[in-house]
Amino acid sequence: MTIALLINGALGLLPVVAFLAVLVQSDTFRLVRFRYVVSLIMLGAGAALIALIVGKAILFELGISKSAFVIFGGPFVEEALKALIVIYLVRANRIGFVLDAVIAGFAIGAGFSLLENYVYLQEIGQGHAAIWVVRGFGTAIMHGGATAIFAVIAQLLTPRNSVGSPLRFLPGFVAALALHIVFNQFLSHPVLLTVAILLGANLMIPNLGAFWKRCASDSILRKLMKSFYTSGCMRN
Repeated sequence: MTIALLINGALGLLPVVAFLAVLVQSDTFRLVRFRYVVSLIMLGAGAALIALIVGKAILFELGISKSAFVIFGGPFVEEALKALIVIYLVRANRIGFVLDAVIAGFAIGAGFSLLENYVYLQEIGQGHAAIWVVRGFGTAIMHGGATAIFAVIAQLLTPRNSVGSPLRFLPGFVAALALHIVFNQFLSHPVLLTVAILLGANLMIPNLGAFWKRCASDSILRKLMKSFYTSGCMRN
């Protein structure tokens, strides 16, 4: 393996790992254990492997174009598989606060992107460094962000001490799927895509500390949703 290949691989993998590390370090209350995060990364990687197999099977059986599948079919399959992990965590009461949801969702998305980027690296070889910058700062962050959004919304719509209706997972899934589909629309504009991701990160990272402190109490956002799920529309 050449030095250039190692560098390109790092460009595609390190940004999402670094961002996840920032999230974990922001957990001042140490609500999420390191081994738990590693297990979620592995589950995310497993979801990516299943998505790869399912995607190839769909392309082979249905004969649809790869471009159409990448824009619409791929996001649905990938977000659904990542969402199943989050749903299990919510059902098992492993996500109790918004902060838990953010870290868990991003860890799953990080694992997904790690395997996806590894497979992509094996397929195209060295490639241009710009490709890996986009995959590292764009695709990888998108996977983590989309799953984190789903996890947060699912957590907010889950009543305490109640199983709740499966329909409560639908809004978060729609949001994550929409983000993924919109993201894939700009794959042909890598420079614009990377700039947008970097600008978004630049606006968000300086405010992480204050954001997590507000989320840790879980009272502000939960009050906004209280009237919604206590009305009965999200319960069995």
